[in-house]
Amino acid sequence: MGLNKGYKTPDEYIGTNPTFGDPSSVTIGNTSTLAIAANTNRKYLVISNDSTEDMYISFGSAAVINKGLRLNANGGTLEWFGPNVFGSAVYAITASGSKRMTYQEAA
Repeated sequence: MGLNKGYKTPDEYIGTNPTFGDPSSVTIGNTSTLAIAANTNRKYLVISNDSTEDMYISFGSAAVINKGLRLNANGGTLEWFGPNVFGSAVYAITASGSKRMTYQEAA
């Protein structure tokens, strides 16, 4: 752990040989949209809002405007790694729809 002062690196959480999927994107609507399919083997997930409008995300259930986790406009990002990464489906919603979310995951 050397220079990390006791903090673990991502490889220490997800293993030394995670299999990363291709970077992907999805168009999020103004109704709850399935953004990322469930993956019970998921060890890493990064999601970024590549649009000019806030997005709201939910794990395993429909997304609702102004509830759940907010991804800020213009690059708001959430990253999870480790043994407790959510394996459920990810849903998202925007106020006007037709907005782009980008993501990448590893198993």
